[in-house]
Parts: sequence; structure tokens; C-alpha cells
Amino acid sequence: MNDGFVLRNVQAEFRAFETSQFALVASTDIALLSTISPASAPSLTLLNSHPPTSRSLSDTVSTAVGRFTSHALTVLVGFLVIVGLLAGSSALKWNETGQLLCNIPPSIIESFFMTVLITGHNVADAERRAQLRKVYATRVWLSGVVDAL
Repeated sequence: MNDGFVLRNVQAEFRAFETSQFALVASTDIALLSTISPASAPSLTLLNSHPPTSRSLSDTVSTAVGRFTSHALTVLVGFLVIVGLLAGSSALKWNETGQLLCNIPPSIIESFFMTVLITGHNVADAERRAQLRKVYATRVWLSGVVDAL
């Protein structure tokens, strides 16, 4: 169960790093084009703008839940839940109810996190593909400007 909490947090941290790096590439491309051809810089700014994306309700809900569950404190809360389940099972002397207490909730929570992870990965993948298309289009644009000069 703890893996789901940790993986969600790592996924969010990695996604934030990717976002900052793509923003750096876009700003570098804009600066390069404004240096080469100042008149073309507004066109490149429009090329790098983010068009509005429409997502389904399930993607929106999953993204919101993903943002909530990706916080570092959620990892700590997940660990405390595991300790609480172990303490509860130990208090029940690991009888059948105690064993169910340690098996059923973690299984449900882990399944939930895997669903959130997969949906979050799919949404992030779609965003990255769009960003890569923009980087490619920007680089083709820059290549055309350089070739024209």
C-alpha cells in the first residue's frame, strides 16, 4: 500500500520537473528567435501558447485527486495508516478479523492508487505529447528562419 503513496508523490515531482524543463526550452527558443529575427518573435510566442484542453469529467476528478494524493504529507499519512492497521490487528491478536483488517483496506487503497496513477500518467503523457509537438514545430520554424537568413 505504501508503494502507491510513494509512486504518486514521485510521479508528481517528476512531472513538475518536466514542466519546468519544457518551459525553459520554450523560453530559450523565443529568446533565440527574437535574437535572430525580432519581427518573428510574436509569431513564435503564439506558437508556444497553450491551447485550452478539454478533458472528461473522470480525468478532471482523477487529476484533482492526484494533486491531493501526491503531496508529501499524504505519504506520511499512508505510513501512519499502515501502522494503525498493524496496531489494530495486533490488538485483535491477529485473529481472523485482525487479518482481514490488515488485508482488505490496503488492497482497496492500493487499487485506488493504481487507478489514479494510470489516469495521471495518461493525462501527463497527452500533455507531454502536445508539448513535444510544439517544441518540434518551434524548431522547424527556427530552422526555416535560419535558412532564410
